Amino acid sequence: MIFRLLIKDLLRRKAKPAGIVIWLCLPLLLAFLMGMISSGGSSSDQPNIEIPLLVEDHDDSFVSQFLIGAFSRGELGKMFSITPVDSAQGKPLMDKGKASALLIIPRGLGDSLFTSGSSTLILVKNPAQSFLPKIVQETVLILAEAGDRGLRLLDSPVEKISTLNDSPTEVDVADIAVQIHRIVTQVEPLLLPPIIEISEETIREQKDEPAASFSLFGYLVSGVAILIMMFMLDNLAKDIFVEKEQKTLFRILTTPATRSQVFASKLLFMWIMALIALLLVWLFAILIFHVSVASLTLFAALLIVSSGALSALAGLLYSFIETRAQASGIVPALIMVFAILGGAMLPLESLPGFLRQFAPVSPLYWVVYPWQRLMGFGDLHFKVFLYLGVLAAFTLAGNALTFWIMDKKVRI
Repeated sequence: MIFRLLIKDLLRRKAKPAGIVIWLCLPLLLAFLMGMISSGGSSSDQPNIEIPLLVEDHDDSFVSQFLIGAFSRGELGKMFSITPVDSAQGKPLMDKGKASALLIIPRGLGDSLFTSGSSTLILVKNPAQSFLPKIVQETVLILAEAGDRGLRLLDSPVEKISTLNDSPTEVDVADIAVQIHRIVTQVEPLLLPPIIEISEETIREQKDEPAASFSLFGYLVSGVAILIMMFMLDNLAKDIFVEKEQKTLFRILTTPATRSQVFASKLLFMWIMALIALLLVWLFAILIFHVSVASLTLFAALLIVSSGALSALAGLLYSFIETRAQASGIVPALIMVFAILGGAMLPLESLPGFLRQFAPVSPLYWVVYPWQRLMGFGDLHFKVFLYLGVLAAFTLAGNALTFWIMDKKVRI
């Protein structure tokens, strides 16, 4: 009889499939958006930042070329994409938003450094961007500060160079070389070797127990997918009020079907929908964004008991509700509270300490946490059997309590 009632609910949904299809697609859409943002979510994936920078060089000196070259060497070369422009191209390209910033090097920059004069670099930032132009600004400031400190350190030989004519003698060159050598010798204890050294060490993992890799995408989806599941089940659970309002429930109870069988079919229907939706989300994550599954056995067990616990929670919440209007106001608020305390909306580490200690009170915590450990961290060493046991016990106890309460409330 339970399966006949289940088929009846499936046929009703098949006649008007739009609602259930939307609820099944919502987690997939959300997973896709999160996957695009996190780029698969692996912590080993480094962001490939390329900052387009326009450079308008009016000085064309050794100093200006050295400054431009600094943006093309080492780590800066990986970060910046330099495009030389003239005065007729720079501003129009910036107006079109083609670059993050425009660096204008004025005429006379090189000469001013040798004559102890001053010169002003002009940086035009893209107002449509906030982060990337700030990186350009800080980089220019660092390079300018480094150049200033270098010239102050070499002020004596620089001053000597500025007084030379176009044909310096061998004596002049030797004098300058001696001055530079003396300065280098004085700062050698600080620069060679440097005061701070970096020591690299590679930790080799044991081959029989490889380190689990963190998946940001798997971690985020673990919480948000469960939250969407609860709202989907909230919508499906309202079906009991629809059948009461349309008197369908009372006509069914005039048949050999018992109240427990009717409620069992409703909970079974919700469990199947939650199972399908959750399975689709993780299949999408595995196939499209390559989230790894550390254990297929644990994955299957967690899939079954978590969907069962979620459907039991939805049924239990609605067993205390009298009308559909009450359900629309109370149940979503309770779901949000459970989601916040349980880590479905925010990481538990971001909550105040006094709230974190109440996390186990939320039924969603016992669902979200094992999924985060398995799909987010690839961890198989957390208390697996504790969480599986709690979810299985909650499924049985929640369904039994729902049957008992609804049996007392619903009468022909």
